[in-house]
Amino acid sequence: KHRSDELRFSFDHAFPPDARQEQLFATLGVPQIDQALEGYNSTIFAYGQTGCGKTHTMMNHRAHDREQIGLIPRISDGLFKRIGELSQQHTTRRFLVQCSFIEIYNEVVYDLLAPKRRDLKSTGLEVKEQKGLGVYVKDLTETVVDTAEKLNQLIEDGMALRATASTKMNDASSRSHCIFTIRLHQKDERDSSQNMISKLNLVDLAGSERAKDTGAEGSTLKEGANINKSLSALGNVINALSSMAESGKKKAFVPYRDSKLTRVLQESLGGNSFCTMVAAISPSATNVEETVSTLNYARRAKVIRVSAKRNAEGAQLQELEKEMEVLQQKIGLDSELKTAATTDLEEKHRQELENLQSVMKQSWEDKQKLSAEHEEQRQRAKEERARVVEGMRGERQRRLHMLEQRGDLSLTLQAAEQADGRLAAGAW
Repeated sequence: KHRSDELRFSFDHAFPPDARQEQLFATLGVPQIDQALEGYNSTIFAYGQTGCGKTHTMMNHRAHDREQIGLIPRISDGLFKRIGELSQQHTTRRFLVQCSFIEIYNEVVYDLLAPKRRDLKSTGLEVKEQKGLGVYVKDLTETVVDTAEKLNQLIEDGMALRATASTKMNDASSRSHCIFTIRLHQKDERDSSQNMISKLNLVDLAGSERAKDTGAEGSTLKEGANINKSLSALGNVINALSSMAESGKKKAFVPYRDSKLTRVLQESLGGNSFCTMVAAISPSATNVEETVSTLNYARRAKVIRVSAKRNAEGAQLQELEKEMEVLQQKIGLDSELKTAATTDLEEKHRQELENLQSVMKQSWEDKQKLSAEHEEQRQRAKEERARVVEGMRGERQRRLHMLEQRGDLSLTLQAAEQADGRLAAGAW
């Protein structure tokens, strides 16, 4: 092309193809840890077409070369390193780290830390919203961890259950979006101003794709359609937020409810959170159209204005108490009116009040006890899966041996393929 056809973009950082993972962590990951420890919510996500290196950038947790591991495991290690340093500097300060891990597969939310098979819970988890609690995933497992090793093991366990498939553009293409959330609670026995609750959302998005390029068929084609649908919804949300920022409007309609992805990330994109977007692009000339699309996407995201605030524990408790008083007044009014409509409304208000009371009453010890119960369930499920897989391997060997004795090579190969398919399904 002529120089007049060149496209120019302005971003905060640009990394060359040979950039090291450590460089990305120092530039993008360390600020996430700093913000969390200062009491701010923050989010980082990678966006781009399939096969352009998003999961390599964000995860790559199984890399043999430790220099190649991605942002999420590095942030996990870095967070606990900083917690250790702060605990030595401030002996009265305590830290509680909880984590959760979800995937959004075919517009259904699944808990990657719960010992349940995807096909046994096809309806997935509900995304709810309540004043005082914000947008949250109902019945989501939150696990307390006290070391980086335990945190990284949960990442490993969750990623082992994430949906992937082979396409023409990627041998292990992510077929779902996944969100790993770290919730950090800090308490200081002497200085209550240091009592803070913050949240880190670490997001690995599935890539946008075109069926003609990936060669997707059947269920993989359906997965790709749902991925594109949710990414399109994310684009619409970013467009609405960027237009609102450029026009100076304080309020405008933002279509968060068009997708489970945008609903779950509602606070991260336009609420109380800092947000970092990593635009992953392919250097290949054949992907230039997708590359330009990704860069335009990032350019729009860059103008969004965030309203992150420091999450002091005292202020959050006051907000919860105030909302509880409002609900109690509503319940009293509902009881006085006593109509069919107000009876249903009263039940809704009572449920909301119970949710708030549950949050208020739950101590650190309660959270640790519940987490230990979840861990026991997860270990039992892992052991059961291992037994099932081992039994299927034994059956595979037995059948292959019988066919070999008959001398039928075609049947032997057919049986091996069928057995391998059952083993892959049994990994769940």
